Amino acid sequence: MTVVHRPTPPDSTAAAPDEADALLSVRDLRVDHATRSGRHRAVDGVDLDLFPGEVLALVGESGSGKSTTARAILGLSGRARVGGRILLHGSGGTRTDVLTATERRLRQVRGGEIGFVPQDPAAALNPVQRVGAQVAEAVRLHHRTDRAGARTNAVRLLGEAGLPDPARIALRLPHELSGGMRQRVLVAMALAGGPRLLVADEPTSALDATVQHRLLDHLDHLRSEQNLSMLLITHDLGVAADRAHRIAVMSAGRIVEQGPADAVLHRPGHTYTRALLEAAPGLDDPTGADAPRTDPNANDGPPLVRVENLIKDYGGPEPAVAGVDLTLERGRTYALVGESGSGKTTTARTVIGLTRPTSGSVLFDGVDLTSLRGSRLRRMRRRFQVVYQDPYASLDPRTGAAASVAEPLRAFRVGDRAWRRARAVELLDRVGLHASTADRRPGELSGGQLQRVAIARALALEPDLVVCDEPVSALDVRVQARILDLLAELQRDLGVAYLFISHDLAVVRRVAHRVGVMHRGRIVEEADVRTLFAAPEHEHTHELLAAVPGRARAHREIPV
Repeated sequence: MTVVHRPTPPDSTAAAPDEADALLSVRDLRVDHATRSGRHRAVDGVDLDLFPGEVLALVGESGSGKSTTARAILGLSGRARVGGRILLHGSGGTRTDVLTATERRLRQVRGGEIGFVPQDPAAALNPVQRVGAQVAEAVRLHHRTDRAGARTNAVRLLGEAGLPDPARIALRLPHELSGGMRQRVLVAMALAGGPRLLVADEPTSALDATVQHRLLDHLDHLRSEQNLSMLLITHDLGVAADRAHRIAVMSAGRIVEQGPADAVLHRPGHTYTRALLEAAPGLDDPTGADAPRTDPNANDGPPLVRVENLIKDYGGPEPAVAGVDLTLERGRTYALVGESGSGKTTTARTVIGLTRPTSGSVLFDGVDLTSLRGSRLRRMRRRFQVVYQDPYASLDPRTGAAASVAEPLRAFRVGDRAWRRARAVELLDRVGLHASTADRRPGELSGGQLQRVAIARALALEPDLVVCDEPVSALDVRVQARILDLLAELQRDLGVAYLFISHDLAVVRRVAHRVGVMHRGRIVEEADVRTLFAAPEHEHTHELLAAVPGRARAHREIPV
């Protein structure tokens, strides 16, 4: 691992901070949820301290108790049974125990003293109300001001959150903004009450690496300028490495390790922390040395896919895809990387005939897909399949895993019902799922298990090409690593080719043989993965590499 020289924490004049100076103290926090079989302890004896001006990262996988802890700190545990103490320290020695505070006091705490930045703007923002009005509403909840004053403050807060032309942005609806802009609207709402503490729950997990980098840079700026403290909830140790002064690692409802970021990252004491570090892309040598190796003699024949001068124009100011050329050999992985809106997914959909191009050619095994129609295109589609980003959205919630895997077989009338069932169970086993999962519905499976079901379904027709559209971006780092290893294993055993769509170069490094960097509808740089990481040429490639969590921390310092 790269040696990192981190800045001195803002409260480190002493060897260790004094608990009396803490802004927030959590002691023996326990949270029990009611279940059909009794009660489930989601948080079990958590102790935390957060100091003024400090970033504390709470790290762990989904289900570890991170978000449950955050909601308890905000007094939002609902019907859960909560025990312990959550002490918010004020000026003059005053303190509030969130767990015993009145509802009136909790309303003052939420937003007024603790701001909350949730993960999903789509769920947190009203889709039919202008974002300026939503921020103004948050202002009026915490300050005595008229509507005009609230609107003025809302525009100011949107500007402080880093949005350009905030007066214009205030008039937009959420769907008219990008993901990064919507997340900044949530930051503005969190700042509306003038809090001393921000609780940011996975605030960047759905964002492109460069957008994530810019948003976290801005949160650092706000923290430094306004002396805010921040509790950063994340499953990504790379993000924690970039941004935190201290890290607390959660597993199964407990804090298994905590301390200064350098100590946790370089001298982890717990096996779970070491497992997270080993699985996290971007924390190791960023030169591409661990990329898959290509045998130069393995593919002497014609390429499986050849795309020439591909253009897709939806009638906007610029084409979505503006003259793309790419070649993909059999049994190899070609990765398209870039920010949202760069044209990656449109290119992939055009390659497999789901979107018809404006012009250009797509040769699949020598056949121009753009010339095919009807039954001829349908027959060709047996040879390529798709694994999408969100398995919850791509799988029928009413259907068991085996039935989902068998769906392509049924659609192409392959075998009878018994044969399809046996084939589906065989494929589930092939991707590491026990036969007991065959009849479980999506709601009964984890995200990693669901993505394995999606991969098994994509393999059912024994395709030559699988398009993987952000297949691991929503998964925890250890689950992500297992899925990437599985894809590599299947490629070695079955000879399948992958067109891998991602905004994350750290992930691409682990699976791709060749990489095309897309920007504004064009491939601005193309190279084998080692060359791209060792000697990138285009400015946009440098920007993407600089935003890789873990790589960035070696080249920057947290502002204090």
